[in-house]
Amino acid sequence: MSFKINSRLLLRLAYSQALALSLTWTLGSAQVRIQDRMPKAQAAEFGTIFVPVQATESMTQDVNDEGEAVGWARDAKRGFAWVLSEELGVVDLAALGGFALSSASKINNAGQVLVFGIRDDEEIPQARLFIWSADEGLNEVPKPAACLWPVGVDLNEDGAVVAECGATLGAFRKNLAFLWTPGVGIDIIPHERLGNAEPVQIFDLNDEGDVIGQSGRAGAFSWSRDDGFQTIATGPAVFPLMINESGEVVGYTVSETNLWRAFRWDDEDGIEFLDLTPRPPTSSEFLLNAAVAINDRGQLVVRSVLNTIEGENISESHLRLDPDEAATEEPGLSGFSTDLPLTTPFIVRPTKSFDNLGRLVMMRAVAPDYGFSLGAVREAVLWTPNEGLRLLAPDAFASAAFAISGDFVAGWIEQRGSLLDSHRKAVVWKIPSESQD
Repeated sequence: MSFKINSRLLLRLAYSQALALSLTWTLGSAQVRIQDRMPKAQAAEFGTIFVPVQATESMTQDVNDEGEAVGWARDAKRGFAWVLSEELGVVDLAALGGFALSSASKINNAGQVLVFGIRDDEEIPQARLFIWSADEGLNEVPKPAACLWPVGVDLNEDGAVVAECGATLGAFRKNLAFLWTPGVGIDIIPHERLGNAEPVQIFDLNDEGDVIGQSGRAGAFSWSRDDGFQTIATGPAVFPLMINESGEVVGYTVSETNLWRAFRWDDEDGIEFLDLTPRPPTSSEFLLNAAVAINDRGQLVVRSVLNTIEGENISESHLRLDPDEAATEEPGLSGFSTDLPLTTPFIVRPTKSFDNLGRLVMMRAVAPDYGFSLGAVREAVLWTPNEGLRLLAPDAFASAAFAISGDFVAGWIEQRGSLLDSHRKAVVWKIPSESQD
């Protein structure tokens, strides 16, 4: 007896998978003299490459230094992964792998792509992870026997993959995490240290093979084959968001009274809280802080939200901290802020939104009535230290930016439509030379 796949359920699962792999937003802070209002995002002329994917809706989830891109698309029958290859053009990875549903979430500078797929020829469908490249085609990533539903979180420049696993089909509660390294094999991130009953969430993987994550009451951790398991901080509300190549980690904690504190951590100095703010809160206000990104130069992106006790949003800021200048009387900080409720810039996927030139891509909600809902109208924004905020698609009905790599930015554009009739198209933006630092 064959198992019939529910196409509507699979499309919903694929869409959830694509969103989970591409969208992250958090809060943060910084200490600096900044403008009282966010500078007007300039309508810049960026090269816009519409990826020729034959689908009702598509989005670009990642891009590399060569402008090669990967993403997810859907039509009336399926959700599927695609790659825009310099050598082969657009490749339908679902057709290549015989997938009923699939999503491509990461691409490195070697042109390797991390692919999630479920084949349509199995009686009981199982999720699998694959690595695709133009030279070697599609190859399955081995997984532990107990892992039925893997979710690929990250792919580094050496082709290593870190993933979370559920023990049942479609499980959104992940109880196992592993690292697969080419030529080495599978390493299960020490489950007994995390607590067998605790869910596991992986946030980032660097090119050194360091993994950061969080596991319930066991708290936040860093792990690698060489250094083993290291605790960043204990407790269920510690979130390490990004790790750079030096092993520096940034993130935030949440107290029982819902106060957020930004932190930076490394294995030598431990955790350092960054209680930074554009101005001290009054007795009727409170501050929500988080460090959301760090690059290999040690520059931090932090976000600060000042609220009233009643929950009204007063001001929000994104700022860049340059630690090389931290020893001076005026630390090297730059940034922007807004006092408009709900029209909040928020970081998209911290691991690829901030580069070593200090450039930041994000999207901001511009429809207050919809807040942060998936239906909110958004604007894709590029911020550079020299030129400030610039809209990537000033004439679009809506847009989003997910990742920056070299001279390229990954995202989507919706030229015309409504919140109930969305037709997003995958794009890659080419950043002109004048916007580079």
